[in-house]
Amino acid sequence: MKIANSINLCSSISVLEALKKIYRFGISTNLNLNLSLGNIIDPFDVETRKSLYDHSVDPDLLKKVDFFLRSVTKVKHIRLWINTNDPDDACLKAFIATKYDNHKISICDINASIDKYKRNAVRNINNLNIRQLKALKKYEYILSFNERQECQNNWNKFILENAELRTIVDGVLASVCIDFYDKAIMNELHRINLPFMRSLAYLLTCFPSLSETFLRNRLEYLIDTLGLDIK
Repeated sequence: MKIANSINLCSSISVLEALKKIYRFGISTNLNLNLSLGNIIDPFDVETRKSLYDHSVDPDLLKKVDFFLRSVTKVKHIRLWINTNDPDDACLKAFIATKYDNHKISICDINASIDKYKRNAVRNINNLNIRQLKALKKYEYILSFNERQECQNNWNKFILENAELRTIVDGVLASVCIDFYDKAIMNELHRINLPFMRSLAYLLTCFPSLSETFLRNRLEYLIDTLGLDIK
């Protein structure tokens, strides 16, 4: 029997299914913690995470957290499959680098190979197929000491700032107000006249780095506060 010496971690269930096929004898799991939102003092506090994004909560999140916590003690290497231009993934990277400073941490980042594929076709790691994920591994890199220090400094800063939202601003992960994107969202909504779910789908194409959870919450807020006629 092969013994896994690493764990593959991602945030997406679709990426997880592909990783299980690639690493049939390895340990792979996903944690969709939505760390770009709200209080992050204890990211593994599932009830707190649920309260922030109840629309799209993974019903198996508690089981997955338990599985990860048990599995990570058996390995010395954590391999993250992420898009560092995605705020949730960037937060996950900062958290893991801080929490597991005794583990080797490597990154398979879609942005390292973005020029290999059509830029418009791969705006999200979820769009990669098994062949492309396999190809992505050759761009894998180990987090250096300085990179880990930067992740840890950022994570500790985010905990102290306790912002409602963290997002990518000018290429840098930063704390912002929850209404940071509202004006841009409203500008896009004024271009269309679609029902709620189609409006949400449209916004996801306009803001590919933002999660469905966040955009759904902002859309509902803007409808309730501004009386937008979106059913």
